[in-house]
Amino acid sequence: LASPPRMQRMRHASPLPFCIAAALVAAATPDPVHAQAANVIEEADDAFGTRIGQETIGLYSETLVRGFNLQDSGNFLLDGAYFVRAGGLNDAVLSSTSIRVGPNALAFDAPAPSGVVDYRLLDDSAERFQWQVGSADLAEAQVRPYARLYGTARADDGHWSLAGGLVSFPRETYPDGSSGAFHSAGLVPRWRPNDNTSLTGVLHVTDWRRQVDFAVAPDGPIDLPRIERRRYLGQGWGDTYSKENNTGLILRQGLAGDWRLQASSLRSAAEDPESTFHLFTAVRADGTANASVIRGRGRRAISWAHEAKLERDWRDEDALTSLELGLRARRSDFRNPRIERIDLGRVAFDDIPQLADPGPLERRDAGDDVVRQREAGFSLRHEHRRGWAFGLGVRRTRLDQRNRAAGQESTRREEATWLYNASAVMPIGTAWTAFAATTRGIEESGAAPLNATNRFEVLPAALSKQVELGAKWQINENLALINTAFQLERPNTGFLPDGRFGYVGDVRHRGLETSLAGRIGERWNVVLGALAMRPRISGEAVDDGRLGERPVGRSPRIALASLNYQRPGSAWSFDATVNY
Repeated sequence: LASPPRMQRMRHASPLPFCIAAALVAAATPDPVHAQAANVIEEADDAFGTRIGQETIGLYSETLVRGFNLQDSGNFLLDGAYFVRAGGLNDAVLSSTSIRVGPNALAFDAPAPSGVVDYRLLDDSAERFQWQVGSADLAEAQVRPYARLYGTARADDGHWSLAGGLVSFPRETYPDGSSGAFHSAGLVPRWRPNDNTSLTGVLHVTDWRRQVDFAVAPDGPIDLPRIERRRYLGQGWGDTYSKENNTGLILRQGLAGDWRLQASSLRSAAEDPESTFHLFTAVRADGTANASVIRGRGRRAISWAHEAKLERDWRDEDALTSLELGLRARRSDFRNPRIERIDLGRVAFDDIPQLADPGPLERRDAGDDVVRQREAGFSLRHEHRRGWAFGLGVRRTRLDQRNRAAGQESTRREEATWLYNASAVMPIGTAWTAFAATTRGIEESGAAPLNATNRFEVLPAALSKQVELGAKWQINENLALINTAFQLERPNTGFLPDGRFGYVGDVRHRGLETSLAGRIGERWNVVLGALAMRPRISGEAVDDGRLGERPVGRSPRIALASLNYQRPGSAWSFDATVNY
């Protein structure tokens, strides 16, 4: 029901072509050895996306890579284990997040066409306690003070450890005048009874209350009136409340014959006990619109992800060959919210009436959906000492989707398909490496929005395909340049003539991306990146003029430049980042 805060901010984007992001952060620890917290510019392997704590750098994010939403592709890994995200993960349990595309994604056993989000849990290599305070998004006219505490305790024998953290944004304010509060806590216990066995747990909870979001639709092709910045347009009672949690276990066990077992079971849940959304339609240049408030109660999503895989390596003086056999299963349950729409009539943006709190919604059946997925496959990778490498993966996936609208019988869809990935790496001289890869994956397309005639219906899964070619130049031991050309294709979602939301044609993204990341001398770290992309839609709806050929909301050009300076032996560092 609520658009993400980033979309909220985009509606009030600055006319400047770029902004210089700035933030002040303070950190402290009683252990001088670990006084210097990890720096995202120093830790980034490339310019495609890295997050450490509140510091984020890269062309892509956890939800948007090469123009596509990674939440749909579902290719998340939590400490190397299969993870289906319903509720988000943050610094309360994570040490870092990396977006893996191009050559840095070739080693994964099940890469996705849109890339891989690699979550890493809090480190337990040493005992520590650290705190951070600061304010995020200062350059985007927001005030988001935050505090973070995290630490690790270890048993004397090293068999047990416990890491954990707390993250709090006690008051967040946004350019549309709304505000909210966000709190999160997590624990990561680990047990290592011997060198061949490890068991890792995760427990993470989040509580987020905020004022409502809104959307604006014009009455034809007109210039929208300017909305006053930082003036809240919603109802005083219209809050949205979300609860999220993530739990699970990851087992790693050495077996006879140099085989290794990894088994995991992870649960992710998100619930909106209360949600409210403001909709302004038929907006005219005189600053008036048809206004309505859409209230929802009881929306919930729960996902289970189970995985078991066997791995073995064969080594000799010249080569390494790795084989992986894997099974995956997941179940996602969605409970649709109870919905009520309140019409305010024709209003002016500078004089929106405030209604009395209508009270709780009545309890009633709103329908539900269930998605089951089972997958089996293998992955083979061979690497030669001279730099040659190739990889091949084949998986058989079966999807079972059940939809039930309120007061109706269930409908069911079943489908099975083959998925594959193949890659090759070829050295060119002593410093250059060329690579090529192709991947066929299956992605979810989410549910129909509330303004569709089939609202909340879970759409059938979509097949996507990616082809990429590129080269990597290892300039020196600490500095690398990556250039990649890619093409991604998948079905496009949109509104059909009868008001239903479904697949409308196909969308294709062609692009070039470049990354330069690493250390320059003893004092400087640099991360430079750029993306030039041509997204296009094709199909009958485009041919007959019902749909434009350019997808909405996908930036064709992105660029960044980041520098970090630290004088050897000094406790101070200086960062600067420019984003376009």
